[in-house]
Amino acid sequence: MMKKVSINRDNRLAALAFLTKVYQKPESQQSIESGLPIIDGELNRDLFARAARRAGLSASLQKRTLKSILSSTLPVVLELHENRVCILMDIAGDQARIIHPGEDETELVMKVAELEVSYSGFCFLIKQDLEEPTSEIHWFWNVINMSKGIYAEVLFASFFINCFALATPLFIMNVYDRVIPNYAIETLWVLVSGVVLVLLFDLIMKSLRGYFIDAAGKRADIILSASTFGRILGIKLSEKPDRVGYFANNLQEFDNFRDFFTSTTLVALIDLPFVILFILVISSLGGVLALVPTVAIPSILILGFLLQRRLQYHVSATFKEGAEKNAMLIEVLSSIETVKGMTAEGAMQQRWEKHNALLAKLGLKSRLLSFAIVNSTQMIQQIATIAVVTSGVYLIMAGDLTVGGLIACTILTGRSLGPMNQVAGIITRFHHSKSAFSAIDRVMQLPTERPNNKNFLKRGHLSSDIEFVNVGFSYPNQQISALKEVSFKINEGEKVAILGQTGSGKSTIQRLIMGFYNATEGSILLGNTDINQLDPRDIREKIGYVPQEVSLFSGTIRQNINLGSQLKKDEEILMAAEIAGVSKFINKHPMGFDLDVGERGTNLSGGQRQGLGIARAILSGGKTLIFDEPTASMDNSSEKLFIEKFVPFIRDRTLVLITHKASMLSLVDRIIVLDRGELLTDGPKKRVLEMLSLDRSEK
Repeated sequence: MMKKVSINRDNRLAALAFLTKVYQKPESQQSIESGLPIIDGELNRDLFARAARRAGLSASLQKRTLKSILSSTLPVVLELHENRVCILMDIAGDQARIIHPGEDETELVMKVAELEVSYSGFCFLIKQDLEEPTSEIHWFWNVINMSKGIYAEVLFASFFINCFALATPLFIMNVYDRVIPNYAIETLWVLVSGVVLVLLFDLIMKSLRGYFIDAAGKRADIILSASTFGRILGIKLSEKPDRVGYFANNLQEFDNFRDFFTSTTLVALIDLPFVILFILVISSLGGVLALVPTVAIPSILILGFLLQRRLQYHVSATFKEGAEKNAMLIEVLSSIETVKGMTAEGAMQQRWEKHNALLAKLGLKSRLLSFAIVNSTQMIQQIATIAVVTSGVYLIMAGDLTVGGLIACTILTGRSLGPMNQVAGIITRFHHSKSAFSAIDRVMQLPTERPNNKNFLKRGHLSSDIEFVNVGFSYPNQQISALKEVSFKINEGEKVAILGQTGSGKSTIQRLIMGFYNATEGSILLGNTDINQLDPRDIREKIGYVPQEVSLFSGTIRQNINLGSQLKKDEEILMAAEIAGVSKFINKHPMGFDLDVGERGTNLSGGQRQGLGIARAILSGGKTLIFDEPTASMDNSSEKLFIEKFVPFIRDRTLVLITHKASMLSLVDRIIVLDRGELLTDGPKKRVLEMLSLDRSEK
């Protein structure tokens, strides 16, 4: 018997998460949406295909009636009215089996006619993405492949544009050879009407070609820019470049790479093969005159090849020096107080001017080489024109060529050598684009936290137990180990402090728990599961984290507290601010939560920045809290207020606290002491403090 149901509001993320189970590659909603620009928690139609790719699926939006959906394509995601979705599992006769993702996910049976009332007519056909892991440059060719239809249209338009270019010289030839000698005015106007029509079509084709190139460039720009930034957000911290400014400059060179595919340079490259067409026409009109462009073109190409190696060196050097200059600029701007405080303005100015002088020198040499190619090309073109005219005179005298034919051959010679005038620009832009491509490629090849070929374990409930088993760790390019055979276990609900001198490995432990780095030795267990089996996003969703240096971003206090938790209500934000002890100064300010914190939080004090970092961690709702020196910049009264309000909040939570302040130890019951990367002692707070006190007295 059919069970009648109403269709409730569904969730596209939940639909994808359910389908990953169907295809035996389960993913959580959190891992699917990780890094996607989702607004107000809604996965819109445009983002659905991107989210599906993250889940190892391929989604194609189709407009189909329910009866036209083939059984071989099931299951499919149906878009319903009012931004709702459901999953169609089967359809037979007048009955359909559907699933509401995000609810109890049991199959429901309803009449097809009833489903059609709610069905919008659009559905996503889903299939498992069985492609092999991408190759080194697949990120680029994949984007080009997406626009291959557009580039095919560009080639189609270019063919006609170059064919239309024959109209003017042939028109002039016929006027000189047939119209003028015979006073054929009617023929003249027939030719004029014909050539004007061709020129109109030429205008249309050129406009279309320009539009197609810009459309392809825009599409590539959006896709490559999004994928590049997404790759940056997903890279392992162990692979993060040491120099942020240098790295940022490499990414800015993306504009050079993009321009190569949207500029006149690309048009010139497309037109190069059609030079053969003009030479063939010259051969049919003037015979041996075709030898002139046939010799001139290789001469220009050989000249460009001889000079391009030197040009490549200067372009590459300019690229690197520009990156150095940009790195210095970012370093100085981010540390301007230190520069002023140390009266180092003169030293910084000297370094800046040194970079500028070297850039100017390299730029001058690049321009001189470009000018040499341009001027030499123009000279060869002029010599070719003179050679065609001179040779043509002899052919006319011999009766093998007409005056109109000579004029046509002269024009066509100029047209065939036209693209050669841009050889210098093509070579320069090519080397700029090549350097930019290499920079972007290095970014795209960096290892990520969530590789495509890895299936993480999905745990519905992950306890807050944390266990280190003989863990050793060394930071990249560091010879000294940060941790050596460290073993301990923190049970769910425990409140533990980690103490030790500077450089003892305290902050390293919290970075390993957060999954920022992988242990080089031993294993780390979260909820009795090796951390390497878990999705980093799933781990961080369950942890409230305050780093040693709280980072704020340009925007309001509300935006910074709500960072990563866009759907939190005002009541929750107010509660987090109250517990963190920052509501007092926020309430007193006229702008309140809309106060702009400035770049990197420069409009706030150190203690206020830390308070916002604590509020952000509390708002995350994680059952595990990892705080690294959370009150280091707070005054005693602010710290006391925070402790009073924080104690009730952590009653049923796990706390891992790294601190140098004795007053903060009132929050914990157990202390772990590290020394030079090794576990010195671990036990109840009272016993460990007595032992530490005894050690100090003996020293």
